[in-house]
Amino acid sequence: MKLIIVELKKLINDYYRCNNYHLKEEILIDINLLKDAIRILEKRKLELNTNSSLGY
Repeated sequence: MKLIIVELKKLINDYYRCNNYHLKEEILIDINLLKDAIRILEKRKLELNTNSSLGY
């Protein structure tokens, strides 16, 4: 999870520094993919915590 956040921060910095429109679009796609990965990991973590507290 920490690695994903570090990479996301790097991509955000790259996005704001980049002057090339097409490259910026590619970086934005990568940013959105990593944001989706974080959401999935958080959802799974929540489900695991809920299931373990319910005794599953």
